[in-house]
Amino acid sequence: MAIGLFDAGLLGAICLSLASSWAFGEVFGWVHSLNNKIKKAPWFYASYMLALVTAGLVVLIPNAPLVLITLFVQVVAVTLLPAALVFLILLLNEKEVMGAHANTPLLNWINGGIVGVIIVISTFYGARSARLLLRFFTHTAASASRAKRIDRTRGALFMTRGQRPGAVPACRSKA
Repeated sequence: MAIGLFDAGLLGAICLSLASSWAFGEVFGWVHSLNNKIKKAPWFYASYMLALVTAGLVVLIPNAPLVLITLFVQVVAVTLLPAALVFLILLLNEKEVMGAHANTPLLNWINGGIVGVIIVISTFYGARSARLLLRFFTHTAASASRAKRIDRTRGALFMTRGQRPGAVPACRSKA
């Protein structure tokens, strides 16, 4: 579990933050590369730092369910992966763009099979994760109601004659 959290944190902090900053640079026409100095690509580095600071602030939220947040991020990533792969395969089939390196029909079949396997695996992973999330939230709600029930029972057990439920029993010392 700890290795998975470390891996997810490292992936999120470095890869996703940089990829998002690079994508923003592409969309908005900013200079976007780590090869450039901060003065030459200020918006790229600003968006990168904003992503890192946001991730750091999420981790610092008290009592945040970090495992569930990590699980949710991984489910979203696995769910969006097949769509990205389909667009990459379409790009690989463009002869004008790829030239001699364009996909052959055999490679298209292999790539289609890989995308199909990823879709099946991501569906099972998403369903399993949804069950885990549902179990967590129902367990949390059940734990809260169980704790209230135990407190009421405990209060009734420790009541002495004439006390109302929830009152703290008086200490009697033997003199």
